[in-house]
Amino acid sequence: MLPTDVRQAHEALNARYADSLSTDDDSTEPGDPLDRSHGQIDDGFGHVEDKATMAALAAQTLTGRERDILRLRFDDDLTQHDIARMMGLSPMQVSRMLRQILDKMHRGVMHSTADTMDSLG
Repeated sequence: MLPTDVRQAHEALNARYADSLSTDDDSTEPGDPLDRSHGQIDDGFGHVEDKATMAALAAQTLTGRERDILRLRFDDDLTQHDIARMMGLSPMQVSRMLRQILDKMHRGVMHSTADTMDSLG
């Protein structure tokens, strides 16, 4: 048997015992193996939820053209000038439309939040 085989067998034997999740030892620093085994907060989930919420709100409150402009600006990261050229508008029109779209979305969020608060209390 090779030394690595012995080491792997020993580790496998000890794998049946779990480390305690509650320790009296506060010495674990972020990045320590024990800290990693407990997991960490992943902000990605919040971003996915936010995006899904905004997509649902946009589908309920915006026209197809408004959704296209919003997608081009924020998902595709195009400039107002590029959007204007693609959609046959002036950059000033795109600017005004974006302001109106964002105001409409803001009102939708506020309305949705108020409805949620009313249903809770």
